[in-house]
Amino acid sequence: MPDSSPIDLFVPLLLMTSWLILAQWLARWRSASLTVAVPDVADRAAPLDGLRGILALSVLIHHAAIHQQYWQNGEWVHPKSLTLTWLGPAPVAMFFMLTGFLFWGKALRGRRPEPIPLLLGRIRRIVPMYLAAGGVTFIIARALGGGSPPPGDTLDSLLLVISGGFFEYPFQI
Repeated sequence: MPDSSPIDLFVPLLLMTSWLILAQWLARWRSASLTVAVPDVADRAAPLDGLRGILALSVLIHHAAIHQQYWQNGEWVHPKSLTLTWLGPAPVAMFFMLTGFLFWGKALRGRRPEPIPLLLGRIRRIVPMYLAAGGVTFIIARALGGGSPPPGDTLDSLLLVISGGFFEYPFQI
């Protein structure tokens, strides 16, 4: 079982606090520079949206800790810190519970979420960032791997990264 110490809790809390301070500063700076009136949206539960952001940041820290273990040991294992280990599964469960709560609130107000617009909205919001992250991952992996592979291998690798591993390597059409 992983060991836990107070310092293991301090680092993630310091990172999250720093992130929140930066986000608050950026929000104030952005709102001061807006010349267009922003409509007030009464349907949004801003504190819950903020909590969902903190939970997502917790998962990011958890993944970074696992990645650090990979770079140190060459194995994909949980970090030795119990705090860093639980920064993944617990926030994911809470994130999905909050999301369900927010959708249920819409349903109770008589606004049934329409599946097609919801799906299209998610695709427009998530796919561009996913493709950008996959492209950056591919570039970094190629840079750290050394040398240039043959053109066919490059395309296969790029499709593997962008598909999230959905297609087996080498890519077969």
